[in-house]
Amino acid sequence: MQVYLINLDRHPERLRRMTEELRGVPFQRIAAVDGHTVPGSEHRDLSKPADAGRISKFDRACTWSHRVVWREFLAGTERFACVLEDDIHVSPDFARFIGDESWIPVGCDVLKIETAMHQVFIERVVRSGLDRSLAVLRSQHFGTAGYIVSRRGAADLLRRAEELDRSADRLVFNEEALRRHHPVYQLIPALCVQGARIRQGIVIPEMESSIQPPIPPPLPKTFLRKIKAEVTRPFRQLAALPKTLSRKLRWRERWTVIPFV
Repeated sequence: MQVYLINLDRHPERLRRMTEELRGVPFQRIAAVDGHTVPGSEHRDLSKPADAGRISKFDRACTWSHRVVWREFLAGTERFACVLEDDIHVSPDFARFIGDESWIPVGCDVLKIETAMHQVFIERVVRSGLDRSLAVLRSQHFGTAGYIVSRRGAADLLRRAEELDRSADRLVFNEEALRRHHPVYQLIPALCVQGARIRQGIVIPEMESSIQPPIPPPLPKTFLRKIKAEVTRPFRQLAALPKTLSRKLRWRERWTVIPFV
């Protein structure tokens, strides 16, 4: 399996740290596309749909970077690629799993080895993946800092990324993508996690920076907007309740946080 590491040229310390994190696992560095060089807005308008060509130039650059990886992978002969971003911590088991493809289910095109440390839906039925478990993802699980993709999966993602109209994690792990590439598996526990998602995970100052600048705080709400939000909140929560409860009570699905070990 070929391992690809996406790394911005202006982040040499991240590259050095990841070389140590990977503990001798060979990888190919892919120069990330810098969002500062891409035309577009600084931030996506959060009041509008995410998948309608309204993403920020930094999201567009991230998708472009993953597109470079998929194209490079398809130019070779490996059956699977492991795609990593450069701000993660990896498990001591990482090398063992990457060096043995036997645990990857037959017919699997996308397999998430990362956790975002928030609750997601997975199938209750699990299968063995060496000494870990594999479950089919049943809800979006955003983040593209660590995943495995097959040649067929990469070819499909490359075609769908041509317009750069959505962020990489929505392209790979939103609910429409889960249906298209079904079954998309989640490794449990995960093999990697972004440093920003765990306590004391940012170990060098350079990790505090990002491909995307922080989103500016929203403008203060007017008195009328505050009143409207408070009046409509119970109705919005009530409208969402049946769907949430039905999913939580479904015997085939489990609502859980994917751990990192």
